Amino acid sequence: MQVVLTVLAVLIISLDLIGNAIIIHVIRTRTPMRTTMDLLIANLAAADLVMIPVIIYLVNFFFNQYDWFGGIMGQILCRMAISLQALSVASSVYSVFAICIDRFCAVFFPLRKILTKRCMKWCIMLIWGIGISFAIPQFLVATVKVVAKKHICVPIWKNTGMSSSDYTLLFLVFCYVVPLVTIATLYLITGMRLWKSTAPGQHSELEMERIRATRRKPTKMLITIVIVFSLCWLPLQAAEVLWRFAPKVYWDLIPYKVNVVLPWFGIANSAINPFIYPIFCEKFRLEFRRILCFVCFEERARKKSGATLLTVVPKLSVKRPGSLLKNSPSSPPRNANAVFTSSL
Repeated sequence: MQVVLTVLAVLIISLDLIGNAIIIHVIRTRTPMRTTMDLLIANLAAADLVMIPVIIYLVNFFFNQYDWFGGIMGQILCRMAISLQALSVASSVYSVFAICIDRFCAVFFPLRKILTKRCMKWCIMLIWGIGISFAIPQFLVATVKVVAKKHICVPIWKNTGMSSSDYTLLFLVFCYVVPLVTIATLYLITGMRLWKSTAPGQHSELEMERIRATRRKPTKMLITIVIVFSLCWLPLQAAEVLWRFAPKVYWDLIPYKVNVVLPWFGIANSAINPFIYPIFCEKFRLEFRRILCFVCFEERARKKSGATLLTVVPKLSVKRPGSLLKNSPSSPPRNANAVFTSSL
């Protein structure tokens, strides 16, 4: 079991760190990829990176049999490790929620810029504010307790004026059920609009299908992100509710090994997200290839973007007046030294 957990932790940390770092780097350094949706995707990647310290905490939790370490740093790291999971999950789900609203506005109001970049900055600040508001209670109740000469990092809700059951219920409702139901409803409406949409002007059936496919791709990508997020966090959310409200049922139904694995389903979501974008978006696919393979794909990317390249510089020569009659407009020049290649 320890070997499996070690391999799983190393794999998730590597994919989480590499994938989300590439997403943030690409959006930060590529000017065409700084749309409002791209900024929210970068924000989602940052929220996924916050999950890495939680993975380290879980590995230590299962390897050292609840043993933490004491001192001021032990207290600080204990509180951060427990509270960062709430911060990451809340920030992720509300980033996806904001992306959904941005996509909804783009489909239903294509000629109006409702969510500007300035508005998006305030939106990102609000997302992290919500995440911090859910992380603060966890930060306050987490502590290092000494039991049998061992330092145990656990949340203690007693004598804090807060209820663990109320917090669990609020977190489930506002960071899982309500956002995901709203997102599913908005994407259902958006999908119906996209599948029935028509482009202005006269187009053949093949062209219309191509236009619809182009419009549907971003929505398919975002729906995939929502489905993956829902499925990854569902087992842990269900187990958490059982543990708080029906502990006897929880311990009778869920074996210890399953209990150990449950958190990893949710944490794996942070490593899966960055690799969904290259599947649906060619821009991200080209950047991932360029960075991960250490191969220059600038030529191919330029061709894909429709740039025109001058491969041979034309030679300029001054001709005598008499030679102008030889190359009249009706007869093209015999020696064409300029060769142009273009790709659409």
